Amino acid sequence: MTKNKTKSQAETVQEINLKSPHYNVFISAQSYSNIAGVLAGFAFAAVILTVQTPPSPEFITYRDWATIAFLLSFVGCVFSAFVFAMVSGEDNLYARSYATALLGGTGFSVSSNLIFFGLAMLIRSFLSSTVYIFLARGILPIIMFFSILYVAASALDPILTFDSAPIKGRGLMQLFIPSLAPLIIAWLISILGGGFSHNTAVSVFNPAMYGALAIILFSAVGSLIITSFAKVKFRFSLFVSGIMVGIHSLVIGILLLML
Repeated sequence: MTKNKTKSQAETVQEINLKSPHYNVFISAQSYSNIAGVLAGFAFAAVILTVQTPPSPEFITYRDWATIAFLLSFVGCVFSAFVFAMVSGEDNLYARSYATALLGGTGFSVSSNLIFFGLAMLIRSFLSSTVYIFLARGILPIIMFFSILYVAASALDPILTFDSAPIKGRGLMQLFIPSLAPLIIAWLISILGGGFSHNTAVSVFNPAMYGALAIILFSAVGSLIITSFAKVKFRFSLFVSGIMVGIHSLVIGILLLML
């Protein structure tokens, strides 16, 4: 009798959580899918424009970098649109829905930052250095920081929704320190040392793009695998989430140093 009563109470708590979740990933996933689709269209248009506009000979490298960044962001935004569409198509609110959205968020974050990186390269090629410095040293680091912070914070949503235990300070440190440390270190290096030299940036560019592509593919494939497990119970680890977000933060930090 006591066992049945306890089970009934647990089911009641779960029903309450499903009816009024801390964060409804269904609604947000629909908007994210639309935004990713719009950004994919922008990235595709940017690729067409960059290949048709020859810059000065000394800036042709930056034009090529912008083209590759826009192409990767186009692929990433298309994949992200499908991932968020899968989340919004769930028949109920599961823990896997949040896991899928978190994976989709990492790919979407990298893709959107690639768009800003490509935009910075175009500005460096065609506009004055004043505009480029304002964007590369003032605006982009802020955008990169908040994009990573937002993805890291989304790892808290399933715990707040399905777990009644409060999140302790140790758990927050396990999440946010690995997530934000790579970008903060890269930002400090860019301020103190001015970022990578041109030769270093040239040698780092291809590995950085392959790293971004790997994150995009992992986001898409991982999300597809997770959505295949309807009744599997997911146990969320803030430390593992922090490491995963930290890897994508490292790639974005390298983009910052290449500006």
